[in-house]
Amino acid sequence: MRDIAYGIAKTIMDGIKDAEMQYDYAVAASEIGKPEVAAKHIEEAKKRIIGVREWTDYGAKILSGAKSDALAPVLVELLNSQQKQALDKIAAFKPGQ
Repeated sequence: MRDIAYGIAKTIMDGIKDAEMQYDYAVAASEIGKPEVAAKHIEEAKKRIIGVREWTDYGAKILSGAKSDALAPVLVELLNSQQKQALDKIAAFKPGQ
């Protein structure tokens, strides 16, 4: 079960990092006056966050079945928190900031 939990957590963390990377690209595009490119990167970031949400939900279901893993609820809470922070940052983006 630990390997499964690790794989799910790694997938979620990679998705959050990918979404944040897309956000950074959007900011850079916006700074050089390319709002259409920035918008494309934000859309990609949103898609990745949706994927993160799906994996987080899946992970919560899988990890809730872990009988002896006391870290599972903490891990799910941490991943949800990180996903929400990334989503809030992406949702607040406006080209030309």
